[in-house]
Amino acid sequence: RKCEECHKLLPNLLMKTHIKGSKMTKPFQAVTVDIFSVSGNNFLAYVDRPSGYPALHYFEHSQE
Repeated sequence: RKCEECHKLLPNLLMKTHIKGSKMTKPFQAVTVDIFSVSGNNFLAYVDRPSGYPALHYFEHSQE
């Protein structure tokens, strides 16, 4: 979408995040994490905070 309101609400994945007192030497040393479900499918999404690089993990359904 290119409307102005939608653009304001989008996350800024290119924003660099500085964490005071730490020097990250490897990817995914500082992450943001979210667990969510879409149509009964469960996912874990995580993002490397300094680079904005995303990763997604699908969880199989459990019978327990």
